[in-house]
Amino acid sequence: MAPVAFSAPDGGYGWMIVFSSFFIHFMCNGLTLAMGVLCVSWYQEFDSTKTETSWVVSVNVAVMLAMGPFASGLAARMGYRAMAVTGACFITVGSLLSSMASSINGLMLTIGVIGGIGGGMCYLPAVAVPAFYFEKRRSLAMGLGTAGIGGGMFLLAPVINWLIAYYGWRGTMVILAGFSFNLCVAGALMRPLDALSRPRATNIAVRYPNSEAASDTESLVQPYTKNDPMRELKLKLGRITLDSNSESESGSGQSSQEPPLTLTDRIQAAIMGQLRLLQDTTFLLFALSNFLTNLSIVMPAVFMVDRAVSEGLGSEFASLLVSLNGAGTIAGRVAIAVIADHPRMNRLVAYMAVLVLAGAITCLSPICGSSMLLHGFYACSFGILIGNYGALCPCVMVDLKGLDAVGESYGMLLMFMGISNLMGAPVGGILYDFCGSFSPPFVLHGLFLVASGLIVLPLLCRQAKK
Repeated sequence: MAPVAFSAPDGGYGWMIVFSSFFIHFMCNGLTLAMGVLCVSWYQEFDSTKTETSWVVSVNVAVMLAMGPFASGLAARMGYRAMAVTGACFITVGSLLSSMASSINGLMLTIGVIGGIGGGMCYLPAVAVPAFYFEKRRSLAMGLGTAGIGGGMFLLAPVINWLIAYYGWRGTMVILAGFSFNLCVAGALMRPLDALSRPRATNIAVRYPNSEAASDTESLVQPYTKNDPMRELKLKLGRITLDSNSESESGSGQSSQEPPLTLTDRIQAAIMGQLRLLQDTTFLLFALSNFLTNLSIVMPAVFMVDRAVSEGLGSEFASLLVSLNGAGTIAGRVAIAVIADHPRMNRLVAYMAVLVLAGAITCLSPICGSSMLLHGFYACSFGILIGNYGALCPCVMVDLKGLDAVGESYGMLLMFMGISNLMGAPVGGILYDFCGSFSPPFVLHGLFLVASGLIVLPLLCRQAKK
């Protein structure tokens, strides 16, 4: 049997996938980061501290990202499209139930846990599927898709502020539940690209390096050598098949077909795949960098409104900071997406630079004081740099680990992000409650961002040697 090669269309229906990715990011991530406006109402409603209220957003983001490894397994079972539609239903139910919450703990359960599970089921398809549809324009496609985060922050923050004024925060959550239900449409647009929409492609033939001819699919499906300990298991699970020119298990040269799949096989493959990633130095360094980054990027979005209000700038202007941050995120993602595919562009260098710069301006942000101009400049600049990071992260992941491993490796990476997001905003809240000032949390999280950029230096040195 001759190998069947699948090439990324780099356009066509791929732009519908980008639109779907944009809308999922708009509602899942953009809405979460715009919740800083809702936090003010929750303080007043439940008479809670900033630390307690910040847990709502942190739990939501943490659960959404920690769902990564589980979402990878679900994608193998049900496909990206069905998983995204199911996740949309979870988000809708969580938003509806939150309107009836009687405490902060209730919001943690409805928005944090239920909404987070749904967000995780939507988020992985929004990141992984565009990578299959684009190759030459991959950075542009991912940048445009993830720009939905900034779009959500830019548009939803003033809309939520307006809805709260007319309907209260409970009525606002009901309306947002209706908005979220439209994610079902976005999920339904995630049409599979032949066999590549599922992690377990059964109709792609792979020739091994010791066969007579190289396969055209080696750029899409990572070749496995005879000595690879994962080879037999992946063959059994249908991740690869042997063609007539490949070595058979008995060495007779006859073709081999994968046996029927079992649930135990799937679980075993998932566990072994994740364990293999945890033994990979490249992945661990990149994961640690993202851990520190996500420890820091939510806190400014949650507390920049409160900090401006505490400086006497007024709630209306303070809510506009979220919109400025969102506008900067859009600009940052689109700008880096346009230039990141240039042949001379080193995406790993750009990744490191934007994180160091984001950390530096966050450390200096306490000098904003009561200046509207400086607060606005910080919100917009931070959004641009974090937008750069958001667009570069999945592309750098593909550069480091390859397209074949994007679902598995990015799923594990999301778990690291989720754990750090769980701690980020609450740590900032604890520091504020202890010190009575927003300066310590912003300086500390700025230092985390600088460290997250410097951690990838060994990867850059290794890349330079190659």
